[in-house]
Amino acid sequence: MTKRKIEILELVFSDAELIDIDFSSWDKHISFIVKSDHYKSHYTKDGFFVPIINLKFSGITDVHFEFSHHEKNSLEDDPDKHYHWIIDQSTIDKNGKHYRLSFFQSGVMPKVSISFKDVEIEEMDHKYFDRVNPQWEKQNAGLARPSINKLYGIVAGKR
Repeated sequence: MTKRKIEILELVFSDAELIDIDFSSWDKHISFIVKSDHYKSHYTKDGFFVPIINLKFSGITDVHFEFSHHEKNSLEDDPDKHYHWIIDQSTIDKNGKHYRLSFFQSGVMPKVSISFKDVEIEEMDHKYFDRVNPQWEKQNAGLARPSINKLYGIVAGKR
């Protein structure tokens, strides 16, 4: 992995919102998809543009999620409301041929740690998320890609 990729990971996770986790090709890679205004954000005629970045990790040996929101969850009584998954801190260490990245925000946000060999970094168009879930950017919407049950309801016109 290049020094530039490490710098980009540190920049992205200095202020990001996790909007999707893609395990669909878990045997080859896992993607964490984030919005990050510290990565190439800019003003357009329509307002402030924050890019969506697909971080596709490969050579994964470990992924760990640590959840600490249960005691502080103010949205617990409303099943349709969710926190936006905010990240503003990260660490990255090299251990032999692998790297260990941890990203988190203190408080109610989960902490993720992943051990990997390499990462591909690519921008994604907002329209892909808009087509799957037009509500994905709304307050308390949760992750951009809903569960299969909710997705089926959206596709079938039941939601």
